[in-house]
Amino acid sequence: MGFYSVESMTSPYSIVLLFLFVGLEVWAQGSTPTSAIPPGHPAISKNENSNPEEQALLDRLDASADAAKGEKTFEVANALGKLYYDHRRYLRSAEFFKQALEKRQVLETRLMLAKAYFLAGNSLGSIEEFETVLKKNPGNQEALYGHATLLFDVQGDNPIALKQARKEFAAFLRGSQDPAKRSQAKMFLNLIEQAIASGGARKMSEARASRELGKADLMITQGSPPPLSPQVVEAVKNTERTPEFERGMATLTEASESALTHGDAQVALDGYKRIVPFQPENARARAGMAWALVMLNKQPMADRIWQVAANSAPAALEKLGDTLYAKGDAKGARALWLKLTESAPEYASKSFLQAKLK
Repeated sequence: MGFYSVESMTSPYSIVLLFLFVGLEVWAQGSTPTSAIPPGHPAISKNENSNPEEQALLDRLDASADAAKGEKTFEVANALGKLYYDHRRYLRSAEFFKQALEKRQVLETRLMLAKAYFLAGNSLGSIEEFETVLKKNPGNQEALYGHATLLFDVQGDNPIALKQARKEFAAFLRGSQDPAKRSQAKMFLNLIEQAIASGGARKMSEARASRELGKADLMITQGSPPPLSPQVVEAVKNTERTPEFERGMATLTEASESALTHGDAQVALDGYKRIVPFQPENARARAGMAWALVMLNKQPMADRIWQVAANSAPAALEKLGDTLYAKGDAKGARALWLKLTESAPEYASKSFLQAKLK
């Protein structure tokens, strides 16, 4: 499927998603990969393995409005930056790393600041800090890898940036002995070559996405659901089900329902394809996918998916009709209720469907 293929990643979330797909560890030792799913990148939860004493210290620091403002030695500021970093509080950790660097210029601290910015979503800040490191030490492996990766993600349509990223990945490969990162660097080099040949990462991504969506639609038309790619399977397995993740899924579900209301079944279907792999038990999403397929007349797949939904979760289909009606699509709601009545007559006789159709 094109929705999560590594090759088509050029969104603002692509670097985080790449780590998720390939199981690559975040640069700092002891950290865990970040989680993210479309349509947005959720915040990262607290470290469940927190040391109680460390957590108590963080709570006291958070409660003090002056904790970050007071004068500190390099050692204290740097230690606090690492403490917040280890607890996945990346914005806060960056504040202390910056304070430490005001006292003393230390390469390791500069790298930690670059990584904290990256994990906090500040790609431009991260690029700037990696560049500072590379000016002092052009062969630094972490900076070469991080800077090249971010150049590809943030400036993937800039041919000069793409060539610079290619140069830095090549330099990284000449010096790295890390098998995992070497594998990723080679993959990035391949993508960069394709992006340069295509006229930019966006054009490369659009072409790939179009091909993959075409394959998926063809398989649906032929009556079989498109298989999940290994990357999607890995993403589903590793994605942390945080409250932010659940809110992201709910937002995407509502957006897909709005698309159904406005008659844009293909947009809705694309949204549901992004939800169902992560939430196969989500009856609301499965109902929406079934109705989108019916609207698009994707046969014989539409009838199969619809009948499964009608047999296993008819109430979800009825509720989807209620949602369409409430959002102003009375015609669509009535068509859905009528089809549900025909597909699940026993359920219809015990529900309020007949009353809604009068």
